[in-house]
Amino acid sequence: PHSTGDAIQIGNGTTNCKVHNNYIERWSHVGVYMYALTSSYPYHGNEIYDNFITSPVIDYGRAFGVDYHSGGYNNSIHDNTAVNMSVGNQLNGNGLKFYNNIIDGIRAVSYMGNGVSNGIGSSSYAVPSTNMEIYNNIVLNAHDYGISMNDYGYGNSGNNTHDNNIINCSSYQLYVYNVAGVNNNTYTNNHIYAGENPIIFYEGAARTIGEWNAYETDNGDIISGNDGILK
Repeated sequence: PHSTGDAIQIGNGTTNCKVHNNYIERWSHVGVYMYALTSSYPYHGNEIYDNFITSPVIDYGRAFGVDYHSGGYNNSIHDNTAVNMSVGNQLNGNGLKFYNNIIDGIRAVSYMGNGVSNGIGSSSYAVPSTNMEIYNNIVLNAHDYGISMNDYGYGNSGNNTHDNNIINCSSYQLYVYNVAGVNNNTYTNNHIYAGENPIIFYEGAARTIGEWNAYETDNGDIISGNDGILK
């Protein structure tokens, strides 16, 4: 346990490493952080799995962070459990696979405002978010959105978000920001529960699951098979 900085970092030139069977508690910023400052020394082929991460008393602690697109590709994060975190998982990568993870409890960070305490967030923060696959995760009890897709100017496209279970997360279980850089993504077979009326925010408006599946978007997204069957 510690309170300053990242617990585990995967940085420049780290390849084919495995981070598994760890208990990570009370580390600020990120429990496991993938990043590379230069494309000359990419990190790739790394696997993060079977870890338990919690941060019950730190005001800014996320479980997983992935940044710096040009320096990383073909990494995977799977079969982990993150409980009682203060900030959501930030996935800004290229070809990342994020699957079979349980994310339970992202509480609010009051001084940061909304949109930080998401279960899973892809935001192209400082780098593009491309060709990622986010699937078979259980996301529940996030103060903000269950899953969010945003763009901070570098592009968020070609990502596939499918077969996730999203439960009891704020007003919107899935929030797609209405900005030009979020396009050509796939959303299929996600299962959502939020009372009697599961709500999605998509292209500037709140929508039911049925409305979202039927929406004729002009930005290249594929949307189908999502449902509100979770009880």
